[in-house]
Amino acid sequence: MAGSRYDARKKLVLDEANAIETTYLRAKLLPKPYRTEFQDLLRKYVDARAQLQKADFEIVRQVIAESEELHNLLWSKVVTLTEKSNYSGTTTLFINSLNEVFDLHAKRVNAGLHNRIPISIFATLYFVGSLVMAMMGYQAGLTGKRSPIAGFALILTFSIVLTLITDLERPRQEIFSVSQQTMVDLKDKLNRTP
Repeated sequence: MAGSRYDARKKLVLDEANAIETTYLRAKLLPKPYRTEFQDLLRKYVDARAQLQKADFEIVRQVIAESEELHNLLWSKVVTLTEKSNYSGTTTLFINSLNEVFDLHAKRVNAGLHNRIPISIFATLYFVGSLVMAMMGYQAGLTGKRSPIAGFALILTFSIVLTLITDLERPRQEIFSVSQQTMVDLKDKLNRTP
């Protein structure tokens, strides 16, 4: 479960970066002044999203709030665009890609903050680990022989497995953090685009 959720979070970063780039490119098809307004807002959006590369939990909350403010601003511009210009296939393509950006943001928030392995699974893993160690101790007491190497290996193995599962499951951990490099690369690319 932890591995698949980690992979899903990595894929969502790539999907979101691709959706933002598609929306940015489609904004070039819009009439002026909307073209530059949307591109400027999308650059700000990518700047905000790229901050997640080295973010602590408070910065993550701020980036989410800033992203949602930009969603509202982008959508208000879409409303203005559809009211004041000819509603064309190009506008429809742009709106669809912008909606995908919003949807992927919601999926990333859900995957990163809300979608967790249930506590009952962690409790079961700790219970099983404790039970196995207690049984080893009981067996050593019955036989009068104790194997410190086997006990140490068992404790170390359970500790490593639980640490890895916990780290994979939490998006802001140290060992398996989800790289935001795709978003940082997109930020650099958009800032180089006139």
